[in-house]
Amino acid sequence: MVSNFEFLLHEWPSIHESALEAEKHIVTAPRTSAFYARHCLERSVNWLYQNDSYLKLPYTNELSALIYEQTFQDNLEPKLLDLLTFIRKMGNVAAHSEKKLSKEHSLLAVRHLFTFLKWVAFYYGKTKPPKDLKFNDSLIPITGEADKSSKELNKIQKILSEKDNELAEKHKK
Repeated sequence: MVSNFEFLLHEWPSIHESALEAEKHIVTAPRTSAFYARHCLERSVNWLYQNDSYLKLPYTNELSALIYEQTFQDNLEPKLLDLLTFIRKMGNVAAHSEKKLSKEHSLLAVRHLFTFLKWVAFYYGKTKPPKDLKFNDSLIPITGEADKSSKELNKIQKILSEKDNELAEKHKK
């Protein structure tokens, strides 16, 4: 499947995997899409902290603390913090409430994720994406699974957290 996130595939396969999940659920499962957008954001922010010695870890490894840490903010382009905040909040709604999310919410979260990941790839990647690379709505799948409940997403979160912890351990070694 061709995706808006193909530029991540070779350097960041686990981030690419989460981004694909967010993208493929935009239309049919907005809650699931927002959940995966947040998870992808979390993976990429953790990657940045592991690979950029300028960034100082905050008092906790929760996503909000990581993105609001001053060295992280100093490192970002100014407009990106608002985009990250939106992704985090939509993901929290998806995982911790039964509030219905629209496809417009999930589409915006995934577009914001694309903007952030393009920035990450441009400044941290070995292969730079083109500066004029744009999110292409025509690549969004229009069929797929039904939305998951917050309870189901919390189960998925536990599995993904275990996988992410394994990846972090491999990185340390």
